[in-house]
Amino acid sequence: MRRTIIIALCLAAFLAAGWTGYWFVMAGRAADWIAVWAPPAPGKAWHGSFEASEVSGFPFSMDVRLANPEVTWDSSSGGAVWQGDWLIASFRPWSLSNFDISLPPEQYVSLVEEGRLYMAALAMTAGTAHVAIVNNRAQAVRAEFTDLVVDLAQNQAPVTADRLMVEVEALTDEIAWDIALQVEGARFHSQVPEPFIGEVPLLVANLTLRGDLPEGSLEQRLGAWRDNGGVIDVHALKLVWPPLDIEGEGSLSLDRQMRPLGAFTADVVGYRELVEAFEQMGRLTRNQAMMAGAGMDAIARTDEQGNRRLNVPLSMQDGHLYVGPLMLGDLPPLLPEGASD
Repeated sequence: MRRTIIIALCLAAFLAAGWTGYWFVMAGRAADWIAVWAPPAPGKAWHGSFEASEVSGFPFSMDVRLANPEVTWDSSSGGAVWQGDWLIASFRPWSLSNFDISLPPEQYVSLVEEGRLYMAALAMTAGTAHVAIVNNRAQAVRAEFTDLVVDLAQNQAPVTADRLMVEVEALTDEIAWDIALQVEGARFHSQVPEPFIGEVPLLVANLTLRGDLPEGSLEQRLGAWRDNGGVIDVHALKLVWPPLDIEGEGSLSLDRQMRPLGAFTADVVGYRELVEAFEQMGRLTRNQAMMAGAGMDAIARTDEQGNRRLNVPLSMQDGHLYVGPLMLGDLPPLLPEGASD
């Protein structure tokens, strides 16, 4: 019995020593791997840099902290740059196919598109991402941010959200991505027609984006995506923007003039206020708004909570938004005139 215990202890000590050596070898090579992985390379859309690295997390985690990292994405029409004070990539030493990223509370993003420069400062209480790698490419990404503040321009109030969650997973049998989006407590300060205010308590969307976005200007990429059968299948959508509450599903693409083109089925509470908002924005005349409201009232029902609820097909075609057979308003092109100049 004593001999068995001694053998077990020796084996445990041997394994512990082996694991310790393996961990520190991996830690010593981590910065070298990143240094090889991050620089530009032919056919690679992004590259990164950092000033220094530090590895911790022994024995069961490997946490690589990068100081002053910068990530750049290049495209034929511009590019984007992300910067932060630090970034931590964490993974298990026995598996390099999954890793977690922790982001700093302050970050900066700049985007150049068609010669125009856009800049944003981001602040958050916490920002994390989980990345799954298959065949050296990201197969799935899940990112979550809490208490997010986005400053898009000076002298303008920021856009904020209590929580933002995004999940993206590439499908293996076609060029498509499953996307889940959830935004809680979003607030913005643009002018909105009454009775709406600049706060959206909840937006949830589950969709599949089908079709590739090739290189070129934004207009060229969207046009090629449309021409090659690009479509967004919306499996579930919920928008709570009091007094509006919408649930729906359908599909969406673009027409030849880059206007939304699609069909949905929707369950709507607050449709009367929506019609009034279209009238205030000048999308409907007073007579059109009255006719649309009366037509919707005729097919709506009263639910158990006493709300007037409209269950109706929505369609977007020829630059117009239709609720059933009623035209609710015009839909402008996705890209404003001159956006690609």
